[in-house]
Amino acid sequence: MLFRSNVESSTLEIIRISTLNKPINTPTARKSLLNNIINNHQISYKDRNALLQEKFNLNKLTFDVEIRRTFKTNEDIINMQNNDPVIKDLKDQILYNKHGKWKNLQKFHTAKKNLFVCNDVLIWYRPHDNKILPVVTKNFLISLIINYHIKNHEGSSKILNRLKKYFYYPSIEYFTIETIASCYVCQTQKPHIGVDKPKLPNLKVEAENALDHCMADLTFLTK
Repeated sequence: MLFRSNVESSTLEIIRISTLNKPINTPTARKSLLNNIINNHQISYKDRNALLQEKFNLNKLTFDVEIRRTFKTNEDIINMQNNDPVIKDLKDQILYNKHGKWKNLQKFHTAKKNLFVCNDVLIWYRPHDNKILPVVTKNFLISLIINYHIKNHEGSSKILNRLKKYFYYPSIEYFTIETIASCYVCQTQKPHIGVDKPKLPNLKVEAENALDHCMADLTFLTK
């Protein structure tokens, strides 16, 4: 066991040294380094995660000022995350699961390489512009969507662009579209695009056996 630990430490140091002169000043360089390290299975997931934190100086990056309008302090973010069992479990997996084999967290797997815990805050790293975003809970996200929407009843595209710029949660697109689509005011007061097509009268079809006749509603097909 001691020998294996020494080998892992030596391998980690070799990989660390090999990345010393790797540039990270462009989006392409950051994405390349991120993929190279996270896909290097010579070291554990925990070591890969820690090495990426070190290379990108994630502990020194700060949240955008817009985020501070929602969360005044990091402690506010930590409390929100720790009070949600799913997010709390995700933080524990990142911190303590050495080989990164997460259970019951499939929805976060595609974002695995971008997730880190820095100063006890679960963040999602965006290499495109070298920004960090707080990972929010599902309930918090839905509340945020509603609060954004009720101000001016903006459409899902505008709300989604704003959310994705400052916050992270998997399937954020789905929850934004579904939540805004359920707005009663928008459903009843906003004009619907397109000409209302005349509906066909109801037809009565009789058959002795199932599937003797196949019917389809062609009301909305254009000529």
